[in-house]
Amino acid sequence: MLNSKKAMTALMITLVVLMMGFNGLAQPVYTIKYVASGPADPLVYVPYTVGYVFKNLVEDRTQGRVKVDLYPAGQLGSQREGIEGVMMGTVEAASVNLAALSGFFPEMDVYGIPWLFPSEEVAARVFDGPFGQALEKEMRDRLGIRIAGGISILGYRHMTNGVRPIRTPADLKGLKMRTMDNPTYIEMFRSLGAVPTPIAIGETYLALQMGTVDGHENPANVIESYKFYEVQKYLTLTGHVLSGQVMVMSEAYLNSMPTDIREAVLDAARDAVVNVRGAAMLLDVMSRTNLAEKGMQVYMPTEAEQALFREKTQGPAVELLKKSMDPKWVDGVLQAVEDAKIEIKKEKEPFL
Repeated sequence: MLNSKKAMTALMITLVVLMMGFNGLAQPVYTIKYVASGPADPLVYVPYTVGYVFKNLVEDRTQGRVKVDLYPAGQLGSQREGIEGVMMGTVEAASVNLAALSGFFPEMDVYGIPWLFPSEEVAARVFDGPFGQALEKEMRDRLGIRIAGGISILGYRHMTNGVRPIRTPADLKGLKMRTMDNPTYIEMFRSLGAVPTPIAIGETYLALQMGTVDGHENPANVIESYKFYEVQKYLTLTGHVLSGQVMVMSEAYLNSMPTDIREAVLDAARDAVVNVRGAAMLLDVMSRTNLAEKGMQVYMPTEAEQALFREKTQGPAVELLKKSMDPKWVDGVLQAVEDAKIEIKKEKEPFL
């Protein structure tokens, strides 16, 4: 009987050890509430794709010690509310675009200078390089929130409207254009002779349908995922801003995790962003084709026409930004773009 009791006790101890960590304490499970404003379709809406990939990577790599709950379609509020939630600790991660983030950290607006990035490759070099890292550190130090994994590239933003084709800045004169509530975007449309009208993304479809505004601007995949093609006839591939999306997390929350878990979370976020960047470029091309098939009249401006847009908008935007922040950030991003272009050109030159 005694031996049976010892055997049972040993079995119970073994089971307890298996259910507990090696330090004798139950391994905590960290639950990350990840909020996004767009639809829950990882094959169409890129910001949600990042969250979807991040969830699968981090849950697998931590063997379940980190659990990610996804809340798309604005279930827990707007992008601004998502950022506020991260800062207050009511949510752990929020997917927001750079323009929304600039409402809390104005320096992020430098990435919204019209016609700044000539290619996604240049943008990635700037985002991931010394300038981008310095900008993100400044935000962490000031706000206590971190861009986890880097900046996801959603594709270039383009203009749509239901009145007439847009080929030059003159075609925008007098058009009421929905824009984000962002000084740089508002100044861009004013410089082009349009009437900028800030409206939340969730209210934009109805505003276009009712004629409250004539048009708006967004990446092709967003135009498709929100079905704006149902209420807009003309799409002009202006590519005026390269749209970026980020996952923001609280630095305090990340620091509350054990080192191995924190590193796993940040590594998974980085891998999700890098992988989705390539997917986003493919989705952007596919969405342009889909929008044409759905009845939109798609126009690609010539280089000369693009130059007209750039000349009208870039100077006023740079001047506005220098008044609202330390000019070093504005000059810094412009220099970083030029440096990236030179680096890429050298790398592509044949060996002599």
